[in-house]
Amino acid sequence: MAGIKVEPSSGEIAMSSQRIMSTRTQWTSDHPHDPDIEHPAVIFVGHHPHADSLDALRRALSRSIDAVYRRTTDTTALPRAKRYFFLLDELDHCEYALLIEAIRTGASVTLIAKALEPHFAAFAERPNVNIIPVCGDSEPIAAATLQRAIAMVLAGERVAARGFVQNSVARHAMDAGDAHPLVEILNEASLTANTSTTVVAAVLALQRTGSNFLHDMIGLSVSAKVRMFHEHDVSGLVEAASHPRLSIDRRFLERDGGNAARQALLRDTILTPARRYIFVSERLPDDRLWSYFVKGRSAWLHSRFDAARGRFRDAAEIQRRFDEWTRAQLDRQRKWYRNKLRRPFGLDVLKAEPSGGLFFDRRGPNTLVVVPTTCLGRLVQVMSSAFRTDCYRSLAYNSARESGDDAMGAAFREQFRLDPEVTDALWKIPEVAHIHGVRPGV
Repeated sequence: MAGIKVEPSSGEIAMSSQRIMSTRTQWTSDHPHDPDIEHPAVIFVGHHPHADSLDALRRALSRSIDAVYRRTTDTTALPRAKRYFFLLDELDHCEYALLIEAIRTGASVTLIAKALEPHFAAFAERPNVNIIPVCGDSEPIAAATLQRAIAMVLAGERVAARGFVQNSVARHAMDAGDAHPLVEILNEASLTANTSTTVVAAVLALQRTGSNFLHDMIGLSVSAKVRMFHEHDVSGLVEAASHPRLSIDRRFLERDGGNAARQALLRDTILTPARRYIFVSERLPDDRLWSYFVKGRSAWLHSRFDAARGRFRDAAEIQRRFDEWTRAQLDRQRKWYRNKLRRPFGLDVLKAEPSGGLFFDRRGPNTLVVVPTTCLGRLVQVMSSAFRTDCYRSLAYNSARESGDDAMGAAFREQFRLDPEVTDALWKIPEVAHIHGVRPGV
């Protein structure tokens, strides 16, 4: 597996690209003829490599380091290297010994893990050890955040997801002191999951504006035993929730067609655990419409955007489509709270109580946490302080700036209008008013 080269995707994180490229030059200049260093990096892959994480790791390393990939079972002696990466599901005795040997060399060691045991807790305190959860569709973090974390590691920064470690090994309630209510909720969910109760942390959003960021923030903070879920549209959720059985049955398969298996899996992922923590990222509604229209139709808009002039062609057609879409979104948002929260889970945004800038509601086994996206930046500071780590700087924003669409988005807002009647109707939705209060500028 040595010398694997994979070209980075078009969405590769831009934040640390210069740092990544400079890392290779720095290594060459610092160690031109060092006899104790065989490789700039060695990546050890366990018995059951996590495919999404392995792909993300390859993309993060491919442009900056000539990494050597090895199976843990193929190693008779530890190769000498400046950096070691371990991608492991669960450690057996030999893998654990290899990891300890790498740590004792004093080199940078990064553990990308799916599950953690109590003896891992001390690793998070070692200055040369980085610990990051695996990434994937149903895993704690997304690939973009893992790639940013690896970029930070290559730049010489430390990325230790202490919340993930501490909550994965916790068997008793931790004294969090005067903790933020979100920290208390994450600790509670983790402890519940660690005591043989199935728990899901489900991040829902009308559209994914801020929900990727929130999902990964939670994933860096909760126990590995907490099931993670992130989706903005799950069909048949209300009907499936009304029946005390798995939703994978012939009725759903026949009705939903080609997407049936995935939708059924999503329904079961969120409905079958004994405890559910439902997190809703809630953005200012008119701002969400502007942003998501540009993001969802990025390719189509790019074909009509004159970057030199900062103007769009076919303005009348774009405005017409924007008007039609926003009117449909108005009706969709009105129904969303009922169909995605109240009917399947008994959770009511209007009954959610404010605390620490967020809104909370508990109904039996279900807990609702509404997170206005204006609070996300402050929550990074809250999490960093609570778990004594700045690993949250690796969070991918999935923003227009990171996708390269910020100039086009700004031009769109300047050139096209949002129907005032739609804006007024959005702010009259009771749940919107409850969360966001008075409309800005009114």
